[in-house]
Order: sequence, then C-alpha cells, then structure tokens
Amino acid sequence: MRLCASVIAVIVLFSCTHSRNNPCDEEGSVFDPGIFGVEAREPVFEMGWVKNPETEVCGVLVDRFEASRRDAAADGTSAGVDNESNPRSLQGYLPWTKVKFDDARKYCENTCFNDMCKRICKKSEFILACRGGYATEPEPLEGENQTQDYPYGNEYDGKKCNGEDKGLDRVMLTGENIDCFTDRNVLFVPETKAPGLYDLTGNIAEWVEDDETGEGIAVGGSWKSGKEDMSCESIDDSKKPGEEYEEVGFRCCK
Repeated sequence: MRLCASVIAVIVLFSCTHSRNNPCDEEGSVFDPGIFGVEAREPVFEMGWVKNPETEVCGVLVDRFEASRRDAAADGTSAGVDNESNPRSLQGYLPWTKVKFDDARKYCENTCFNDMCKRICKKSEFILACRGGYATEPEPLEGENQTQDYPYGNEYDGKKCNGEDKGLDRVMLTGENIDCFTDRNVLFVPETKAPGLYDLTGNIAEWVEDDETGEGIAVGGSWKSGKEDMSCESIDDSKKPGEEYEEVGFRCCK
C-alpha cells in the first residue's frame, strides 16, 4: 500500500481543503489508519508529509522543527544537557547542537511510537523538502511543479532566515523565525497548528545522510553563514561527521 494514498485519504476524511490529487494514487481511495490514524498521532503530529511521486512510498515525513533535547528550557534559556532521551521537534526551544552525526542518527532511530520509528534525514529528502517538493500534478495549476532555491522562494532575502545577513549573530529558538518556513507541497495532520517546515536553511546547519555513501554531511547553513551558504542545496564540506559543532544539529525523518 502506498503511503501517499493514505495521506490524501485522511485529508479527505478530516475535511481538509486540499483538493488536488497525488498521482501516486489518482483515485485517493485507499486509507491506512497506521499513517495518520489516532494511534500514530504523537510521532506524526510534529511532522509534515513531503510528496515525491518518484519514490516507492511517494514521499517522506519530515520534522517541522530542528531537534531539541527533552530537558531544553521552555523559556529558551538553555538547550539542555540530556543526551540520553529521545529528541523532540517542537516550537520555542533552543535546538540540539554539539552532536556528532552518528549520535544524531542513533537518537532519531531510537525515537519510536507504536512501533513507528524515525530516522535521520537523507540529503535528497532534506533538499526535496526545502525546495518545495516534487511535481504532484499531471496538469499543474500556475506555480505548481516548480522548485525553489530557498524555503521562501527563488530570490535571496537575508532577513528571512537566520544567517549572517540577518545580523543577530546567535541561534534562534525553533520556529521563532516565522518568516523562514515552507508549506509548499507539504501535507500535515489536520489538527496541526501553524503548518510549515521551519529553518531548513539558516539558524543551524543540520546533519543528513549522504544518499550514496551513508556518511554524514552538514546542509542548510547556520546563523554564521553568508548568502553563498544559505540555499537549499548548500553543503558545508568543512564539517566532519565525527566532530561536534555549536552551529550544527539535526532533525528526523520517517
């Protein structure tokens, strides 16, 4: 059963206004309650479904925010010190940085609910989400089936995402930068508030898994990055997966 069909069906069941079909299942008639059903709400509530009809499962679930520690302070004063508990993806916390790639991958894989476990994002998935998903319509409306260079569009705006040109010179809380998000070709659990995938460029760079080698690479740029390192496809070759950096964290996929 293809997961994308499940997403489309559940959107219909919950009377979402999204009416365009996903060509992975043009009828949109198959519903798998294990994807967005009641029993699976906790892990997917904080994720968005990025459609990609070119893959076997037609897409990927991506955390809405950068990962944060379970003991991160709710007032944003501390990123926490708990490196044993599973990460979470919630708005309003300092992101989890100073983490090696292999540890980030382990933390994602240990985050399970009802036998559904997350994993570290692949480079192609991260870039896919940032660039606005793949073509989803055989007869697109104006503006559909187009990719973007930044989460917010094709023209660079140094004030949108938290890079060097924003002028803060510090990390921001997850989701604090409300202008740095994308909801293009992304579906959400219907109850999700303020839908969007945040900080896919800027704020902190993020560990992802190289599709070909399986090794860790840092993508997306951080608050220290200039324009040349703030696009969806920016890769920081200076970051080594076996090292920790104050400006590199991660988020999980499924």
